[in-house]
Amino acid sequence: MNTACKALSLLVLTMLLYGCTAEPSQTTPAGASPEREQASPQQSQQGIQEQQTQQAQQPSQPKPQIITEEAKALFSKNSKITSMRYLFHGPPNDALAYDITAAGTKRKIVSPKLIKLSDGVFYDVVYIDTVAKKATAYCESGSCTQPGPYDVDFSSYNFPTPADFVSTVSSAEAKGTELFENRKVTVVQYQDKSGNEGTLLVDTTYGAPLKVSFGSTKYEYRNPSFNTASEGEITPKSLT
Repeated sequence: MNTACKALSLLVLTMLLYGCTAEPSQTTPAGASPEREQASPQQSQQGIQEQQTQQAQQPSQPKPQIITEEAKALFSKNSKITSMRYLFHGPPNDALAYDITAAGTKRKIVSPKLIKLSDGVFYDVVYIDTVAKKATAYCESGSCTQPGPYDVDFSSYNFPTPADFVSTVSSAEAKGTELFENRKVTVVQYQDKSGNEGTLLVDTTYGAPLKVSFGSTKYEYRNPSFNTASEGEITPKSLT
């Protein structure tokens, strides 16, 4: 009898000890939200990258397009120009100085050297019509046996004029004056309609840019003369 009691007591004691050391179950109380699983560092980094990508894809706000009153008054003088003659330096060959006379939609471009068209055929003057998009070449130096005319590539000689740059300005601000080729010019910081930003050196009397710079690209219009060209100067001799 004593032995049975001892065995029963030992069993009860063992059960009590086991109940005290068992871990409580992690149950979610009724009505409570289950705890969210913490994101791994890799998932967090991926989320940041997705957010940055979405922000980068959002269109940036365009800069306000403002032409100051001083710049407007300067460019308005450009309307006084009926013709302009200048030495053009610019792409694609800055080393060459083309003698250009521009009036309306017509231009005469004189090359500083003979240009070879084919074997034994050269030219040194190109007349272009910007409406017809046509370029016609002649040799007017007197040293050619075949004076032309020859059809040449229009885009190769459709160099931008000072008036072309004025027409593309979307915002501009005058920044003072200086001298360019001994002529007084106004320095204008500008942006064109394509968003390109640069600097114009604008003739203060006629409102024509004499130098245009944006990035590493430069156009120069040296030794300008205004309103001196006649219609005969920009018309091929064969048509006069």
